[in-house]
Amino acid sequence: MDTAAKFVDGNEISLICWRDWYDGPVSGLAHWDGSYVWFCLKSDAGEEIRTYELFALTREQVAECLAWFEEKREWFETRAPQIRNIRRDIADAAEQERLIAAQRLSLREWNGPEICSHAIARFTDDHVGAGWFDAERWCPLQDEPNPT
Repeated sequence: MDTAAKFVDGNEISLICWRDWYDGPVSGLAHWDGSYVWFCLKSDAGEEIRTYELFALTREQVAECLAWFEEKREWFETRAPQIRNIRRDIADAAEQERLIAAQRLSLREWNGPEICSHAIARFTDDHVGAGWFDAERWCPLQDEPNPT
């Protein structure tokens, strides 16, 4: 019996926030079929079209995701500029890292929710269209903001 997740219409997927980025979102929180789900890049291997898998989340996992993304937003808005100033003003790399740690400016490490189940669906990024991670939607959560 085939247990592989079926491909779904990517236009029905609403991306909320991303955790990893490499030429586009790699993993993060999305809304699909009335629920929050975790999306994760399945295959890239240099192809123009990426395939993603969707995973079901518990209420606790959704709360965990939203809490970390809110921390990331706060980090981006307040602590990231302070880190950039330290790196700009202090030449010694060891001193930069010491000041960043002493001022607790780093973002808390988080690897995403623990996924213990099989994917519930798949989609490709060509199916959701070119604007599914447009800059206006994603920039507030990116690690490096636009300099303007």
